[in-house]
Amino acid sequence: MKWVLLFLIIIITLLGGAAFLVAPYHIYTTAITEGVDTSFLKLSPTRNELYDGGEFILEESERTKFINTTIFKKIHINNFELYLPIDNPAVVFIPEIKLESNVHKVGFELLDQKNNFLFKFIVERPYKFKTIHGDQKLFLLPIYQHFIQQKDEKKLWGDLFYKKLSLPSNEGKSFLESLKELRSIKYEELVYNLFILYNRHNFFIDDVEKIRLLKETNIGMGNLVRSDEKIIRERIYYLENGVVYPITITTNQSILMAQSFRTLFINNLKFKISKQDSAIALSSESKRFSFQNRTDQKGMIYLFSAWTHDFKNKDFLTVIINFLERGNANIKYLKPFYEFAYKQFGTSLSQDKNFKLETAEERIKRETQEELDKEILEANKSKSSVDKVTEDPNELIDLNLKKAKELKIDSDDKKQNLSIE
Repeated sequence: MKWVLLFLIIIITLLGGAAFLVAPYHIYTTAITEGVDTSFLKLSPTRNELYDGGEFILEESERTKFINTTIFKKIHINNFELYLPIDNPAVVFIPEIKLESNVHKVGFELLDQKNNFLFKFIVERPYKFKTIHGDQKLFLLPIYQHFIQQKDEKKLWGDLFYKKLSLPSNEGKSFLESLKELRSIKYEELVYNLFILYNRHNFFIDDVEKIRLLKETNIGMGNLVRSDEKIIRERIYYLENGVVYPITITTNQSILMAQSFRTLFINNLKFKISKQDSAIALSSESKRFSFQNRTDQKGMIYLFSAWTHDFKNKDFLTVIINFLERGNANIKYLKPFYEFAYKQFGTSLSQDKNFKLETAEERIKRETQEELDKEILEANKSKSSVDKVTEDPNELIDLNLKKAKELKIDSDDKKQNLSIE
């Protein structure tokens, strides 16, 4: 009986010790799946999509050689340099222009000649990248705070997209093997994982379904919720000097050409800061085109790209619209510019009366300016007429005599008026 009792005590002790060793990992798993609410850490339940990141790899089926790079041109739009199929006659470019909270969002929607959707990208609002502790006391404990602070920005950024937070599976392993594998993960690492998860909650919006990292370029990728199985929506996160520059792309997976555009776009995307000088360079490039190209899609792409570096330049936008209005069947390109111009400046900036739309205030300004321009023109015409007459010496003498006579009459009248008074 004593041996049985001793055996039971040993078993209970071993089980208790094992439970004690496993308890932190069990608590950790519960925290990331069901959430936790304590004085040291408050964490809401986490969506499965945010547990584990991973590496973003283009599948072989996506690495198609469909693209003929001779028809693709590198172009600088806002803060990015990218390849676009500008010289591909089978592709229609529709400008994407949004103004939200005084922030411009720009890009292009690509269609085929039958107006089937292919691919779209839009450059979103940039924002500062920073990790947060919030009021979580756990992350502020000296031992864990020091462990977190040892990670530099690049490491934190990569772990935000790449790090797997779920614990190793125990499937097919003995209890001891699983315990040994768990014990290899330090408590500091568990707390760091919770810190990454806490920041994922704050960094990713609710419609992110999957997160991955393109390790070669350190670009973050997030799959967005979609309502159509044929259409995939993704957000690209580019980190540069502590600032996140996001781009949202949408691809029609059912069309091979669209998949090709997506592949080329992701593989060749580069950061290039937007400057007003960039607008001048792109505008100069467009001036080399023929008149036909300057009034069609190609010229529009270059002028639009130039304008993305100088959003407040109303004259620039006016030039884009005026050139497109000289071309044929350009209303599909013009509509986004008309709508944006009216929203931003109160006028569509159109020279075509059929598309001229303006607020009452802008109409008064325009009519006042037109009257002023008319007066200046008439004054210049009158001056030009006089200057032309006085070029002949004989006419100049006659003109002076006539003026002298008029002066004498005016003088006599003044004297008469003076005497009457």
